[in-house]
Amino acid sequence: MPLEDTPQSSLQRSSLVRPPRVMDILTVHQVLDHLDKGDPELARLLRMFFFLGMSHREIAEELGMPISTVHRKKNDALKLLRQHFS
Repeated sequence: MPLEDTPQSSLQRSSLVRPPRVMDILTVHQVLDHLDKGDPELARLLRMFFFLGMSHREIAEELGMPISTVHRKKNDALKLLRQHFS
């Protein structure tokens, strides 16, 4: 099978998969820096949710807080970030 016909090659050509752009990476770093300076616990919570893929329940257990608090803090953090970066 020629290299061009391998599943990996067709996946790489897919429009669904694109390498991260420099601006995407810089924006992620800006967000994390902003959160770390303002509220490190919120930064940790968002990292756990978005980058580690942890569920609300897993985060609640790890941080020792109710699930409802995890939901509220995540929503508050996202609202704060939208306001700051819009």
